[in-house]
Amino acid sequence: MEQNALLKFLNEEIPSSENEFLQRIDRKSGKGAGVKITHKPNQALRDIHEKILDLLHSYQVQDKKNFPHAFAWVSGTSEPVNQALIFHKRKDTGFFAQYWFVTDIKDAYESVDISRLAVILSMLMKAEVIPSELKPILEKFCQGVGGGLARGYSTSPLLFNVYAGELIDRMLFLTALGYGCKFCRLGDDIIITSKDPIGRRKRKRFLNIIREAGFTISVKKTRYINLKAQKTFKIFNVMVRNTLLGATILPSKTTERKMRGMLFVERNNPEMDLIDQYNLRNKIHGWNGFCKIPEGVTRNRYLKITEGYAKLKQKIKKEKGGG
Repeated sequence: MEQNALLKFLNEEIPSSENEFLQRIDRKSGKGAGVKITHKPNQALRDIHEKILDLLHSYQVQDKKNFPHAFAWVSGTSEPVNQALIFHKRKDTGFFAQYWFVTDIKDAYESVDISRLAVILSMLMKAEVIPSELKPILEKFCQGVGGGLARGYSTSPLLFNVYAGELIDRMLFLTALGYGCKFCRLGDDIIITSKDPIGRRKRKRFLNIIREAGFTISVKKTRYINLKAQKTFKIFNVMVRNTLLGATILPSKTTERKMRGMLFVERNNPEMDLIDQYNLRNKIHGWNGFCKIPEGVTRNRYLKITEGYAKLKQKIKKEKGGG
């Protein structure tokens, strides 16, 4: 469908979506911590989202150059967590940087200003599509119940990367560069590292850049880590540490248990519904990215996971007639 015809079609369609309201519970207090809304588009709306993505792709909006510091939700990127963490390995030593400053954008999707997003998209489309044409499409098909981007829509990850790439990534990168730090973003998580201490004023400056863009910082998820003193720390369901092998990423115990459980269920339920099997296998593929074992690590509990995953891949290959 040509771009002009696609724009006309999108402006005429009527969306339909169901919403799932999930009560968030604070793990420590056990009390309610707000409501998380996940949107479930019907097939017609999913088809429209595919057309929106086609439109964005026709202008190469998904190109990594538009958000070079993002590692998650990037087309063609596999194992984003590992890639993001390895990015912070020092080239001169082969070890992770000593000082880590990590923070999280609270309710990132919901914080997106649709009007500003329309302007940013128009710029990336070289002004061939003006903001006044894009805004109604975004409001009708991509906006959540309470505003911002809807959780659960296939368009939201790319649109958030575009938005954050323009409003915070560039300034965070330049500021980090000036301080002798390295910066990357993994979805709504910000990672800044340095071989030298990242002082309070510098950390405050990084947080202010995020706040000035209209985002809210999750104080609970903001951490400053001295890896040499702490030895190891958990981030994104993996354990980060420096060992004799150099910079090392290992699955956390939570990740190990989850992978073991999913592999067991998949292996021992031959009568599983095909849709459930498909969804379970997709989860296993996704979580396997957290279980990449570095060379030289031979602990049995890690090897059992990798062996189990290898058997699953072989099983899928046979099902497809690949031997």
